[in-house]
Amino acid sequence: MALITFFEKPGCINNTRQKKLLKQAGHSLLERNLLVEPWTVETLRPFFSGLQVAEWFNRSAPRVKSGEVVPERLQAEQALCLMLDDPLLIRRPLMQCEGMHMCGFDTPALLAMLGDAGIAIMTSVAAEHAEAPGLQAGAVPLSDRVHWIGALDPTLRSFDIILKTANGTSYNAYVVRGSEGVAVIDTVKEGFSDVFFRRLESVADYREIKYIVLNHLEPDHSGALPELMRRAPQARIFISQRAQTMLKALLKHDAFKFTPVMTGDSISLGDRTLSFLHTPYLHWPDTQCTWLTEEQILFSGDVFGCHYCDARLFNDRVGDFRFSFEYYYAHIMRPFREFVLQALGLIEPLELNIIAPAHGPILRDRPSQYPEHYRRLATPALHSESAQEKTLLIFYISSYGNTARMAEAIYAAVSGIEGVRASLYDLEGGEVAPFVDLIEEADAILFGTPTINGDAVKPVWDLLSSLAVIPTRGKLGAVFGSYGWSGEAVRMVEERLRGLKMRVPVEGLRIKLIPTEEELQRCRDFGRNIGRELVGEMQDRIVEMA
Repeated sequence: MALITFFEKPGCINNTRQKKLLKQAGHSLLERNLLVEPWTVETLRPFFSGLQVAEWFNRSAPRVKSGEVVPERLQAEQALCLMLDDPLLIRRPLMQCEGMHMCGFDTPALLAMLGDAGIAIMTSVAAEHAEAPGLQAGAVPLSDRVHWIGALDPTLRSFDIILKTANGTSYNAYVVRGSEGVAVIDTVKEGFSDVFFRRLESVADYREIKYIVLNHLEPDHSGALPELMRRAPQARIFISQRAQTMLKALLKHDAFKFTPVMTGDSISLGDRTLSFLHTPYLHWPDTQCTWLTEEQILFSGDVFGCHYCDARLFNDRVGDFRFSFEYYYAHIMRPFREFVLQALGLIEPLELNIIAPAHGPILRDRPSQYPEHYRRLATPALHSESAQEKTLLIFYISSYGNTARMAEAIYAAVSGIEGVRASLYDLEGGEVAPFVDLIEEADAILFGTPTINGDAVKPVWDLLSSLAVIPTRGKLGAVFGSYGWSGEAVRMVEERLRGLKMRVPVEGLRIKLIPTEEELQRCRDFGRNIGRELVGEMQDRIVEMA
C-alpha cells in the first residue's frame, strides 16, 4: 500500500471523506495543510500537469464565486501567482505519491496513481456520489424543445431536518429552447452543479441563454445560480415580486440583471412563451409557477413535487411514489392550505400536458389528476354537522385525576353555550395524528396538563410540536391544569400557543392539587368565558394575540 501526501484544508468535509476512503483502502496518509504550505511555482505546477488552467481552481473559493477571479480568462503563470497569494483558490485536495502528483479527487488520476487498490476507492466514491443507476449522462427530453437538466440525490435520507427521504430526492431543472434563445428554469443544489452544467452544455451554449427563471430561491433550487450567471452574464433573471430581497442576499452583489414578475406577465423566446403565475407561500413567500404556453407544460416549483428519486424520471415509468407525494404535501404544503387553494384557482383552468415540478417525478401521464388530488387534500376532511356551530376541543392528561376533574367541569360548562360544539379527549388514550386532523378544523383548542418537574408533560408537548404542519393562526387557545409545587406548565403551554399565532384571550387556570367545589366552579366559569369569547359574546375584551 502507498504513502500519500495529502494536502487539504483542515475541517473541509469533502477532504475528510476523501481521507477516510483512502485509509479504508489501506493507504497511509501524511496530512498537510494546503493553506500554510510554503508553495512556490516549481512545487505547485506539477499537480496541474495535463489539466486546463480552469481545472486548477476551487470553484467554491469566494473570489471565484464572486466573479473577481475568472479562471477561464487566465494564463498559467497568472493562475499560479494568484494561487501563491491566495491558496484558497487551489482545487483540493492535492496529492503526491511516489513521484506522481494529482489535483482534485479525480477518478482516472487516482486509478493511475494507486493501481488496482484505486478501484476500491473509486467504487466507494461512485456509490456515494453516483446518481441512480440507469440515468443517461446528458439532458433528458420532455419534448423536442424542453429538456430536464437536473440531478439525482439517491442517498439523501433527511431534508431540512423535518422530512425523511427514504427514496432520496431529485433537484429538477429544465431548459426551454425557442427560436430566439434559451431559458433555464431553476438550477440545483450547489454540490450537484457539475452534473447540472454537463447536462445544460449537452443541449445549449451559454451564449444562447437569454433568460433564467427562478420559481423558488431555496438553496436546493438556486445553488448553481452564481456560477450559471458567471458563465452566462448576458442572461436576465426572472423572479417573483417577493423574491427580490432574497435574490440580492443570495448573490451578495447587484451586478446581475433581474425582473420581478406577477400573474399575467410573460416573456418571449420567439416561438415559445413563458407566462408566470403568482403562487406565494408554497412553501416560501417567493414561490411562483411558470407556464410554457405552446407546449402546455407547467413548471410548478415545489407544488406537486415530492422527495422521490428514480432515474426513470417520469410518473408513468417510476416506482410507486404515492406515499412520498402525500407525505410531502402533509409536511410542506399543508400548513399553507389557503394558499394551496388560491394556487389551484390559477392552475386548474389550464389544459395540462405535463407538470414539471422541482422535486420528484415529472408528471406527464394524466397530469390533471395531481391538482385534483391537491384539492382533495386541501379540502377540510372533517366537517361539523352544523356549519353554524363553533367547534371547541379539550385535550387533557392527568396524573392523579385532578386535571381530569378540571377538564370535565370546563367541558360541562362550555357545552352549555349555544353555538359551541365541545369535545373532550384524554391524551393518554389517543394518538397524535388524528388529533392534529381534528385541530386543523377546530375553532378553539384547550390543553389541560399537570406540572411535573417544572414542566408540562410529554404527551402535551408531542401534540403541540405536531401543530407546525397545520395552520393555527387566529384559533382560540387556552390552558389549565393542576399542580403540586410551582405550576409552571400552564404558562409554558400558553407561550407555545402564542408562538403558534393563536389567540389566548382568557388567562390560564391553575389549581393546586385536588380541586375543591369552589375551585371547580372557577373551572366552570373559565369554560363559560371561553365559550362566550368563541361565539362573540365578549367583544369588549382585550384580546391577546401573538
